[in-house]
Amino acid sequence: MKLKNKIQIAFFAFSIISFLAITPLISNYLEFYRAIEKCEVNLHEASLNLTRLNNGLVYLTLIFNVTNPTGFRGLTISTTTCNIRYITPDQTDFKQLQGRTETFHEPLDIPPLETTKMILNFTFSYLSEQLSVQEFMAVFLMEPEYVRFLFTGQFVLNAYTYTFAISMGPFASVINFG
Repeated sequence: MKLKNKIQIAFFAFSIISFLAITPLISNYLEFYRAIEKCEVNLHEASLNLTRLNNGLVYLTLIFNVTNPTGFRGLTISTTTCNIRYITPDQTDFKQLQGRTETFHEPLDIPPLETTKMILNFTFSYLSEQLSVQEFMAVFLMEPEYVRFLFTGQFVLNAYTYTFAISMGPFASVINFG
């Protein structure tokens, strides 16, 4: 076999191997924009922990289901912001809860074709300088029958070197105490 033929065969083999190696990457990239568009967030559960209310602390835990309905690999969430509003049976309008409502967490991987739980924990202290936090905590001293919450916000979705702020909500939840 001539040297020219050997070089052509080697080049052809190299081309086939390269094509096979890069195909999954190209396929993943083709899912990129669809994954950004189709990523879903739903409120799974909201809970309050009032065990330290007498010490001036209230804990709010939100559990969201985040779904990547595509085959794209590489989605992560690094930051989540929640606007928290609440109303009790004694109130006529929702009140905005100020304070620490942005959470920075370890990047949460959202695997392809799966749903992942994203847990956000908020701690509200009566010693906060925010009057709305003090009013929020005072509500529980009145022992309401329930508190209705309304959550909106956004999360930061990362893919490749891109960052996208994605709106979420509104999500409603009622926590009963009676």
